[in-house]
Amino acid sequence: EQIAKRVPNFEQNWRAQMYLFRARFDANVQAEARAQKLHEAEAYAALSRAPDVGVKTAIQQARAALAKADKPAAPEIRSGIEALGPMLLKSIGYQLSVEAPYLAKNPERSAMLDWLDQPLNDRPWLEQRFQAILALDDDAEQLARIDTIVNWENPGPGGFYDNLGAVGEFSHVVYQRSWEEDPSGNHTARVAFPNYKADAKTISAQTSQAEATNMIFKEEVARLDGAHLGRQELRYSWQSQITTLYGTPLKMRYEGLDPNARYRLKVTYAGRFRPTMTLTANDEFGIHGPVPQPDPIWPVSYYLPQNATRSGTLTVEWNLVDGRGCMVAEVWLIKIDDSGH
Repeated sequence: EQIAKRVPNFEQNWRAQMYLFRARFDANVQAEARAQKLHEAEAYAALSRAPDVGVKTAIQQARAALAKADKPAAPEIRSGIEALGPMLLKSIGYQLSVEAPYLAKNPERSAMLDWLDQPLNDRPWLEQRFQAILALDDDAEQLARIDTIVNWENPGPGGFYDNLGAVGEFSHVVYQRSWEEDPSGNHTARVAFPNYKADAKTISAQTSQAEATNMIFKEEVARLDGAHLGRQELRYSWQSQITTLYGTPLKMRYEGLDPNARYRLKVTYAGRFRPTMTLTANDEFGIHGPVPQPDPIWPVSYYLPQNATRSGTLTVEWNLVDGRGCMVAEVWLIKIDDSGH
């Protein structure tokens, strides 16, 4: 902001305008992410009270918490972003929105004003889950589904959870080559991101029948009324994944396991290329053969042979059968309790 004030003829200097636009946009994203994380935590706290206050009341309170995101977290920064739009349109014809006066062809082509209201937490996914839960007649089933949401990332005592699409939130991925051996990262696990997001009209115009299976990762922008109808909302942890390319296996390794315990592996298969993969443990135990990505996306569980973890260590390996590369969004290693869960 201070540098921009010192730029001569700022209204004609499109480079300075773009630097300031990027700085303001990044600051707004950070402010929204912090605020929406707090709103989401408040919503989850409300849901955790469902056994005491009832499911409907808990969901109402959760929705009220999530709705706080409808007000900008940093209104002055947001206004500053919007103020730069006409300047950039005048100076270089930058089309920052599909709306007038910008008239960009579609939002994913840098129409950044159209993404100011994009959710940065699990609100769309939670709202869809709430609809499904409230439609149930069984109170016990409603509470069970609320509990699943609240304890989503909890692997239980002696267990592990890895959010594989978020850097810093996974610790068991095996990097099979050093930087010196693979400086381009072609054979190294990396975080993959979802396909571009677009409005419903663009999706309809650009998607061929051959691409139909990728539709779930072409999400409409939130500003469109009813954008979620007819497709599965994605949990935030599903929108990016760990991936490997060029036939490289994806490996995870666990140490310090209880040699006398039994474990099960729970996995969320998600990714825009929908690969078919096999899964083995310790290069010895076949966990599953060729399995395509579930539709709709939801975690799947596999009970592991006790011999696979008896040594106290476990290596699981996915190998590509069909598709561009291995893709996995979440993995839980769960220690089975006395009840078998």
